[in-house]
Amino acid sequence: MDVFYKSKMSIFYEMEDTQLILGDSFKILTKMKPESVDMIFADPPYFLSNDGFTCQGGKMVSVNKGSWDKFSENGTSIEEKHKFNRKWIRLCRIVLKPNSTIWISGTLHNIYSIGMALEQEGFKIINNITWQKTNPPPNLACRCFTHSTETILWAKKNEKKARHVFNYHKMKEMNNGRQMKDVWTGALTKMSEKTEGKHPTQKPEYLLEKIVLASTEEGQIILDPFCGSGTTGVEAVRFGRKFVGIDVNEEYLEISRKDWRRQQMADRDFDKWLSKFRTSISGYDYYIDFDKVVRNVEEIKVELNILNSLIGSRNIEEDFQRIVSRYPETLQCIPLLLAVRGYKIYAQDEEGTFLYNFKKMNYNVEQYKVFMHKTGLFDMIANHLVNNLVDYALGIETGLDSNGRKNRGGHQMEDLVEKYILAAGFRKDVNYFKEMYLKDIEEKWNIDLSALSNQGKAAKRFDFVIRTDKMILNYSRSSLMEPRC
Repeated sequence: MDVFYKSKMSIFYEMEDTQLILGDSFKILTKMKPESVDMIFADPPYFLSNDGFTCQGGKMVSVNKGSWDKFSENGTSIEEKHKFNRKWIRLCRIVLKPNSTIWISGTLHNIYSIGMALEQEGFKIINNITWQKTNPPPNLACRCFTHSTETILWAKKNEKKARHVFNYHKMKEMNNGRQMKDVWTGALTKMSEKTEGKHPTQKPEYLLEKIVLASTEEGQIILDPFCGSGTTGVEAVRFGRKFVGIDVNEEYLEISRKDWRRQQMADRDFDKWLSKFRTSISGYDYYIDFDKVVRNVEEIKVELNILNSLIGSRNIEEDFQRIVSRYPETLQCIPLLLAVRGYKIYAQDEEGTFLYNFKKMNYNVEQYKVFMHKTGLFDMIANHLVNNLVDYALGIETGLDSNGRKNRGGHQMEDLVEKYILAAGFRKDVNYFKEMYLKDIEEKWNIDLSALSNQGKAAKRFDFVIRTDKMILNYSRSSLMEPRC
């Protein structure tokens, strides 16, 4: 995503072309760069929370939406409502590009204030869309006509040079070859669009589909300053637009995040997705850690130079015995010459089994000469197959370090996975944790994982443990995600 903000912004959730921001829209809008957005869809508070009742699913329920739908427990005055609408519309105008447009949805409770506020803040209304609901809630009071419509105002900046986008032919195509009128008929939001959670004023996806396709092009940026459960974002991403959503309620943003992930998986083009895979995750430091290689050789460089006197020796066994007797510390170099880490080497032959200690001699010199002869080190050194044991040791260390690529690759994969975990909205040591053993998981969440640990016999460790409301996900480089309820 491009940078839209004047200063550093805390992002609640982010994908490639989408951002969710938790916070007050008034504050967030002031931090956005002027003329950075191509289209705005807003479904602001209706201010209809008045302790009344409506019908939902055949049951009588309260019309109160939440604290965000009223200024105080005493309700919202006309003056407060209009001041609120003018303020957020004014801020939206600043971030809109010159040829951009804004769509605002509302009911009789707020739409007339919004219409006036638009004109007062320098907008010109293009269309007054009537959304006619085919299955509105029934009228419980029976003292007025059933409320079955909502209004969506579409406006542009009231400037002579403003040239807004209207995809006329696309709208005509969607309307079976006829001009699309300003009355859109359809049902309320389907339950299948609320699988991740509900928002009291959630709009159906077909409504936002028309709005997105009518007034934007692919790659353009759509902003929703009251994004709720994120339907605008779902449709923006579906049709190749970029999206920024703002909401003050974390619960609704979490619904948005889950909806986006669901939509992303449903719409995924496997070949396109596969083409984005990297050939490798290797960085420059993946191949050889030369600092470590040189450091290890430097620690025994003096001893290696002493052993260099054996190169080309015609009586190597006697020369070796003389060096070891005078400089026993030179023995510690021998394991490295055989590409072995540590100071102990096991060997066996017809004479028996031996465990040689090259840090502290545990056999006589004669036995160490046997070792040097049978491993081929005497032949290599005496026959001048190497010119310098320091250089030879550097080569051995380089080879040994290349074996560490598995661990380095593992750490690089951990770093990569962690970026996605953070991008998914999880927070370290809050709802995701690093490097936990099974016993740690059992103690922290009081769950029985003995089936995974072979009744406690295996001490399995996971690189990441993610805690959600319904399950715990364990990830390690050697296993897939393992959900545990």
